Amino acid sequence: MELEGFDPGDPDLQRLSLLLARIGRQFAQVGLTDPDVIMEKLICRSLLALPLLKQAETIYDIGGGVGIPSLPLALKRRGGRVILIEPHRKACSFAGWLASKFESVNLEIINRPLEEVDFTELPSGQAVSRAALGMAELLELLPPTVDPVIKWSGDKPEADVESKKRKISREEVRFKNIIQQFLVARVETD
Repeated sequence: MELEGFDPGDPDLQRLSLLLARIGRQFAQVGLTDPDVIMEKLICRSLLALPLLKQAETIYDIGGGVGIPSLPLALKRRGGRVILIEPHRKACSFAGWLASKFESVNLEIINRPLEEVDFTELPSGQAVSRAALGMAELLELLPPTVDPVIKWSGDKPEADVESKKRKISREEVRFKNIIQQFLVARVETD
């Protein structure tokens, strides 16, 4: 697969895959135990958003559970800040444990529902969400300082890119092209 910033042999990504496999039986949000499957279905798909997020100083992962996509994004964006907003204490504990296994990962964890997060104390940025809430609800709950919102899910890496400002049409096209390249590469290797 040709995806800028992605190398499946990257030692940090390999270690993350192994750690996720270790907890896969215990945690439904991972649910997988094969490191190669985890690399493809969780880590690789998390990095699909990377090209759109290069300009953002701060990325908010809304409802990212044990740290998917926030941890892979934090590992690949060493210069930026990634903030995981997750309401479940157990998921936050696992995400914190995973993050502690890596040197200098800039991941912050906010353990509360999105509705209770006070964004007045937080920097502006972009939001990603793989499964939490619908796009309309995300756009309603997030302040204008968190824009755009990138949402995709599961086995169908299709992106819905929305912006309250609607200034991202070229990036949206670029992101959809990257997803298409990923799907073509995946079919060729299967």
